[in-house]
Amino acid sequence: MGQATSTNPVLWRVDEHGVAYVTLNRPQVYNAYNGDMIAALLAAFDKLSREPLRVAVITGNGRNFQAGADIARRCPTRPYRLRDKIKIAHVTFLTHGTYHPAGWQFSAPSGLM
Repeated sequence: MGQATSTNPVLWRVDEHGVAYVTLNRPQVYNAYNGDMIAALLAAFDKLSREPLRVAVITGNGRNFQAGADIARRCPTRPYRLRDKIKIAHVTFLTHGTYHPAGWQFSAPSGLM
């Protein structure tokens, strides 16, 4: 279940205990979000909203959790709009390294670890 290739901007899986693991997967740009990542996150959470989940854990691949917007590519969707699309009751962010304040806006409605 979830995304199979490591080139996808978002990887996810659900374990046997109903825990979803969602990984931001653009480590070469410190997981900076762009349109492709936002589309992948929306698709992942749409699929995960149909699963019997207990919690979703979101983290970033590489040295940093999330670096904000990718300034090399303009992003049409602001990260705070993602909060409205997440239909999972319990979401926890496992942050590491540094991340841009946009990452804080993204994770603000949930548990932050």
